[in-house]
Amino acid sequence: MSASTIKGAEGVIINSTYFLELPKAPTKQTTYAERAGMIRYNSEWKAFEGVLEFSDGSLSYRRFAQLDDNGQLQTSQLPDTVTSGMQWIGTYSPISDDIDPPVDATFAKLPAATSANSGQYYIIRGLYDAAVTHFRANNPTTATVTFTPTNPSGQGNWLQIKYYIDTDPTNTANKIVVAAFGRIVTASIPSTGHEGLVSLATDSTLTAAFNSTVDKTAELGLTDGDWVISDGTKNVRLRQSRISISAGAVSFDRTFLASSNRSFNGTAGTVQTIIDSLLLQGLRRTGDTMYNDGTQGAGRLGVTYGTATAPSIAFNNKPFDPTSDPGVNPALWSDTSTGIFHPGTGSIGFTSSGLEKLRIENTKVTIYQSGILVGSNPALQFNSSTNTNNPGISGINNTLSFSVKNAEQVKFADKLSTFNGSVIVTENHTINGNLSVNGNTILGDAGTDTLTVNAASTFAGTTLFNNATNRFALGAVFSSGATLSFEGTNTATIKKSATELSFNMLNYNDVTIYDGSSIRAKFNRYGIQLPVLNPIDDSVGVNGMIAYSTQRNTVVQKSNGTWTTVGSGGGVATTFAIANWVLNGSYYTYTVTNANIQQVTVQELSGSNYIPVEVDSIVISPTNAVLSVPASPDLRFNGRVIVQYQ
Repeated sequence: MSASTIKGAEGVIINSTYFLELPKAPTKQTTYAERAGMIRYNSEWKAFEGVLEFSDGSLSYRRFAQLDDNGQLQTSQLPDTVTSGMQWIGTYSPISDDIDPPVDATFAKLPAATSANSGQYYIIRGLYDAAVTHFRANNPTTATVTFTPTNPSGQGNWLQIKYYIDTDPTNTANKIVVAAFGRIVTASIPSTGHEGLVSLATDSTLTAAFNSTVDKTAELGLTDGDWVISDGTKNVRLRQSRISISAGAVSFDRTFLASSNRSFNGTAGTVQTIIDSLLLQGLRRTGDTMYNDGTQGAGRLGVTYGTATAPSIAFNNKPFDPTSDPGVNPALWSDTSTGIFHPGTGSIGFTSSGLEKLRIENTKVTIYQSGILVGSNPALQFNSSTNTNNPGISGINNTLSFSVKNAEQVKFADKLSTFNGSVIVTENHTINGNLSVNGNTILGDAGTDTLTVNAASTFAGTTLFNNATNRFALGAVFSSGATLSFEGTNTATIKKSATELSFNMLNYNDVTIYDGSSIRAKFNRYGIQLPVLNPIDDSVGVNGMIAYSTQRNTVVQKSNGTWTTVGSGGGVATTFAIANWVLNGSYYTYTVTNANIQQVTVQELSGSNYIPVEVDSIVISPTNAVLSVPASPDLRFNGRVIVQYQ
């Protein structure tokens, strides 16, 4: 023992020149007597602790909070009473004063601290990414670089960044950014609109100018992962724990890394750069990008094959919860059966609600249909603001269908194509096989258009030639020796010879001319049924025409503008009764009024028969014929007259 050094039996050393070595407790709990004011180092807790006396008179050891290298309190040292009332809101980019990832052109600014948002905090983001972008664009060779990034919001460049460069642990020939820090330039902040940022900038450590020191541990500026907390009156930066390893040699167990082919690809300048590189190369939860850095993975992402019901890439929109939904259990995801999977070599499958809908292969693309309505809900649809209903294509039941406006318009089946609507063909069209058209068929849109039929043709329905100037020109069909055949049970033909057009009806069939539903003329092997003319009207017909008059019951012909009876004719019978006779002096007379009377025959009714009789006289004039019988004795009788006309 010397004047400056005291060593006790328990190994306690007091050296007044250099240090004071406290007693060391080997375990968390000890049985030594406790007195207020005792202090020691606990080897199991790896912390200093001392005995405190409480208001109730009890005594107990309490551990001391530990500061980081810069004298700042670490979040891990905060008691639960401080952190339990805090609420994580999101991330924060101090470059653009934006509390949300920049998914659009809007920037949601850091809110000013109020009692309403007390305890809410954000995690700093974007500083390292900005540093990497600057590094790649400029390829600096110095150990540190200080620059001012351009604010994407265009409202001011108020953040300056200093970043550190070190050897790439995966490729020692290259350099990478290993750390980035930011400081706020208050003079560049607009006077209004950024109250939350201004509140944060009241911390002098966040506005102090960067110095030329090359020591990451000495930097006090903002960095990714720091917290920005509202305490109700201002926004405060809380630094996250930083770990630095300084040793001449560090050994670690790489068994797991080697077995999973994840071993380090090379050596690094420091162990810290190895740790930083691995952290940076990991896939983060939000807004990360994989790029080709020249290593084994080359920026590629490999996933399991998956199935239609459990695709390898699925979707989850639920908020992260370490207990109820940590994100690693697909059964808890919001849509675990919709996504992308790998059904086989060279194939990509797209599934919806557990059903494969689309598969892309080396030689084909397959669409799987189920639960579709061909007309109103086709499998492949085309969505546009100009579409009333989405037109589309379906392929089901060995049929390919095209739909427009909720209706199936075209259908292609095995050896059968159906067009539900008009069809326009603007160029030559060849059809090998039968063509059935249900509905109107329009061929050509001008008088010069032609229809040429080079094969046997069947017209099973109505064929109309209804334009005022249309002609049905048969051409070669009616050339000499050609035959036009009307097929059926009793086939009829029309044959053209050099000097004759002959009709062959066969089996006594008729040739009939109709006017609507009325027969106007008919002829067959037995005779000719003439057109019926009733009444006689000299204003109709032309000279040389013949017809049958039901008024005269005989054949008439028009000659010199007048319809006249041909030959003796059959005559027109008119009955009369005794009461129809009129007394004229000593005679009774009966008058038949009509023009062009040629001959009158008189018959008396005897029972049910008529027998010819003679009357006293018959006088025929241009307008009538008058029959006379004596009045005394009274010779009137019931009978009829048969009148023949000229």
